[in-house]
Amino acid sequence: MDSMRVYNSRINASEKVTMRSTFGIAILLGTMSLLTAHEAGCKKCELLAIDDGNEYAAKLVRYYSRLGFEVVRVVGENGLRDMPDLLVWGGVGTRMDGDVDTLLKKWGGVIRKSLAK
Repeated sequence: MDSMRVYNSRINASEKVTMRSTFGIAILLGTMSLLTAHEAGCKKCELLAIDDGNEYAAKLVRYYSRLGFEVVRVVGENGLRDMPDLLVWGGVGTRMDGDVDTLLKKWGGVIRKSLAK
């Protein structure tokens, strides 16, 4: 997944009827990515909650924390120590890690329940 945006939109009653997950397509794509990583033998997944200088950076960190990721460090405030992360991620923000197996156990059930309906 290249990027994801988190919006705080109000959902009307007609939309609630067709919704299958609180998190929508993001959980499906994320879980499929985790499954692919698991099958390839990966144990850890990494992400950068981008800080574009607006209020959404803190919301992204809370969102990913709720999903099961843990904060590693803030990228962009540590001079040369951040250079590898800046080159890999292409920006500043909060580096977070997640355990592939733990995330699959947590969110795989959500997908299975959603598909069973």
